[in-house]
Amino acid sequence: MAAPHSATAPILVIGATGRHGGTGATVVDRLMRAGRTVRALVRAEDDRAESLRRRGAATVVADLHDRASLVPAVEGVGAVYFTYPIAAGIISAAANLASTLAEHAPTAHLVVMSMVVSSPDSPSRLGQAQSVAEEVFVWAGLNPTVLRFAALFHENVLLLHENTIRGAGLITNSFGDAPAPWINGDDAAKIAATHLLEPRPTS
Repeated sequence: MAAPHSATAPILVIGATGRHGGTGATVVDRLMRAGRTVRALVRAEDDRAESLRRRGAATVVADLHDRASLVPAVEGVGAVYFTYPIAAGIISAAANLASTLAEHAPTAHLVVMSMVVSSPDSPSRLGQAQSVAEEVFVWAGLNPTVLRFAALFHENVLLLHENTIRGAGLITNSFGDAPAPWINGDDAAKIAATHLLEPRPTS
């Protein structure tokens, strides 16, 4: 069944408890502040899920690597926010989500938090995988809004680079020797929330 984008349709937030810049939590708060109903995908019924419910969001337990679990998560949604940890597995996660949305919510506005190194020929394997995941959403006919900020999240410095900072005094990555630009995850999340409140682009 198609899920029309309306002021009453819930918005599914994937990554509401994640650490990738902490964008999901900010997206949840911004959407609820705008008066929208938020459905947060969680992996388990834990303290983080309870915290989301106390803030006013509904929660649904699902796993991006288990397609069947995603069906109740996407039914009736008008928009979906997708962000994935900086880790392997994004292609299969995107394929499951794309397949479920194409069947159950084909008109939902999908907003994807990408990464600066997302490219088929990226020196980063994770960047290559992110690029393929985004192509999967396009192939599924979902016409996603992909947010690819040409900067790194401040919040990810210790998450990704704590060991090399402590051990060698360096932030080591696959971005070359150029100075790295930075952005606050909250600022990126605010932009994502703004897009989620808009209908899916027609082209």
